[in-house]
Amino acid sequence: MKKGIIIMAMAGLFLSPGIVEAKGRFSVTPRVGVNLSNIGGSGSLDVYSTRLGFTGGVDAEYQFTPQLGVSLGVAYSQQGCNTNEVWNKKDFDRDISWRIKSHQLHYLKAPLLLNFHVGKGFTLKAGAEVGYLLAARDKGPEYGYWGKWTGTILVPTGNYGLSYYPDGNKAPEPSPDGLYGEVQEFNEKGSEDVIETYHHFYCAIPVGLSYEYKHFVADARFHFNLVKIVRHSPDNLMDNRCFSITLGYRFNL
Repeated sequence: MKKGIIIMAMAGLFLSPGIVEAKGRFSVTPRVGVNLSNIGGSGSLDVYSTRLGFTGGVDAEYQFTPQLGVSLGVAYSQQGCNTNEVWNKKDFDRDISWRIKSHQLHYLKAPLLLNFHVGKGFTLKAGAEVGYLLAARDKGPEYGYWGKWTGTILVPTGNYGLSYYPDGNKAPEPSPDGLYGEVQEFNEKGSEDVIETYHHFYCAIPVGLSYEYKHFVADARFHFNLVKIVRHSPDNLMDNRCFSITLGYRFNL
């Protein structure tokens, strides 16, 4: 008799209106937003600063109960950092300056999250995500010449002649003491493919909070990176640091 009462009570709880409504509830949420990302850890430079990038994707959630669901998503994510790096090197009798405005990393990511619906539209989220590096570029290298000159400044043959910069401006003559201090920039909108510098595999732990109002979902997540991003350099422990804010719309299916 007691067993029968317990079984009936459990069945009643399972078949209560709230549970029936939530059981098997499936939804899809497209979302777009921004990333605030930086590169930190051992090997990073003081000149690195936060970069604003785009992110967008879609999450599909299955709710087991009104309080608990699991979601799988796919997202495109722009990460990296802004910088003021200047690299110098010798090129025959010239000193060349290479300036970088930003390190731009482009990922395709797949987050798997547990969603804890805590009430009044709020949801706590935590899980894991893996990804693949689609592209990596050093954006806006600016090249310039400075230092001790020994005659007419030369540029590669075929680039506007031997005494002109590639932008068409005539190269300056050296000062009487052979020094010329001002950097002459001529490629400020260029970029360089550096994808082989970075690990192609990405792995992180996303933790976040979302708020839903009339199917609109505002979502904020911090991504704790688990993989060092630089390849072929075991002493370089730089990692991605990313905070994303998105706005989406939930479609209940």
